Amino acid sequence: MNKLDIINLAIEKGYDYLQPTYLENYGDDVENWCVEMALLQKWLRDKYHIYIRVATNGLRMHFPMIEIVTLGSTQGCGGNIWRKYDSYEEALDEAIYEALTIL
Repeated sequence: MNKLDIINLAIEKGYDYLQPTYLENYGDDVENWCVEMALLQKWLRDKYHIYIRVATNGLRMHFPMIEIVTLGSTQGCGGNIWRKYDSYEEALDEAIYEALTIL
């Protein structure tokens, strides 16, 4: 799974805020789409009340967590999300992808 897969899934799920300048400036180089991923994360939070955060421990391991907040309650969404990732960005990408799959 890469950023292009995430963006395509997001569009399939109704995300329509894709910034045209990213296509013009970066084209297929989706590794530079950090702002687009931040906007996608904000869209999930604003529209679906899905909050994504990435926790780290002292060993520089990154663990993405997804929380769905509805009517004042919070429920964690787990599954295979507790894997170790080598970078914050990898963990965040995985969490966004997992959040999109539950829509």
